[in-house]
Parts: sequence; C-alpha cells; structure tokens
Amino acid sequence: MDVRTGVAAYFPDRPPTWTEVVLGVLVLVAIAPRIYVDSPSAPALLVGFLAFAVALGPAATTTAGRRIEEWFRRIGVVGRAIVLLTFLASTLLAYRLEAIPSTLVGDAAVGGLLAVILYLAAHVLLTREISGWSTARQ
Repeated sequence: MDVRTGVAAYFPDRPPTWTEVVLGVLVLVAIAPRIYVDSPSAPALLVGFLAFAVALGPAATTTAGRRIEEWFRRIGVVGRAIVLLTFLASTLLAYRLEAIPSTLVGDAAVGGLLAVILYLAAHVLLTREISGWSTARQ
C-alpha cells in the first residue's frame, strides 16, 4: 500500500483553501506569544495536541467519526452554531466554577491549535496545492 494513499485518507478530497491557510497562519501568530512567553504546561499542551490530532485524523475516519460528520452537516449552519455556542457556554461555566484551572484549559487549547496547524501544513504538503495554486511540475 502506498503511504500517501494511507495518509491521504485522513484529509479532505480537495486541496486546502487560501482562507484555511491564512487562518492557520493567523492562529499561529496569535498563539506563538503564549508558547514562547507564558511557557505553557507541557502535559496540558500534549493532551490538547493529542486529542485534536486523534479527532482530526484516525477518529474522523471511523464509522462513528463519519456519522458525527454527517450529523454535523445535516443540522445546518444554525444547528452548528448552537452546538458551538453550547460548547462555549460549557467551557465558560467550567471556568467560572473553577472546575478545571483555566491555565490548563488554555494550555490544552494551544496544544489543540498546534495540532490543527500541523494538520493543515501536512494537508498542503500532501496535495502540493492551495485552491488553484500548485507546486506540482507539469
């Protein structure tokens, strides 16, 4: 089995868009000071990174992952907004109740965002294209 074929299963059947790439760069710029200045908790960073990496890759290709993706698409934009706002409200409630130290949650979030940036970079390298701009030689 070709390695690219196996790895390609974890990525969309399209090249990344310029919007995704620009947002990835902006996220990296936004979290860089937190990494270099605040020196986050390594265990929390690792937990966030691994959770997001598994969710983006192997977990997304399972039957359960595909069902969740189909459901997320079926509920439409308003449904997705409700899900995201519910998650946000739950996170804010956990902050307010101090159920989990906010610095650990923030550090795990930074780890998750690093996983998303790495995923995006791997997607660009795999496709060698960004929505119309290609590095492949003709």
